[in-house]
Amino acid sequence: MEDRFTVELLLKTIQVSIVMAVISATIGIIAMGIGYTKKSVPTTIISAVLLASLYSNIAFVNIDNAAGADLFLMIFMGITITAGSITTTVLIKKVNHMEAE
Repeated sequence: MEDRFTVELLLKTIQVSIVMAVISATIGIIAMGIGYTKKSVPTTIISAVLLASLYSNIAFVNIDNAAGADLFLMIFMGITITAGSITTTVLIKKVNHMEAE
């Protein structure tokens, strides 16, 4: 570390870690939805890698910009949670339809 280890730095690290954990879980759900729709494991893996690369690049570029980084991360997390919720709802309906047949 270049600077001293402070409580502020620790809290910021914990905050970013929690947000990134939620985003990565949601990316997994979205990738699973894509793979389930295409019925392909390689598609699931490739879409997960591509989504994770895209999301992490966007997030870390904005984390470096201190002004508005917290607001951006919360908006970004909200968008991914919404997309994950929609994907989960669609998958639940598909699985329930398959069980009914």
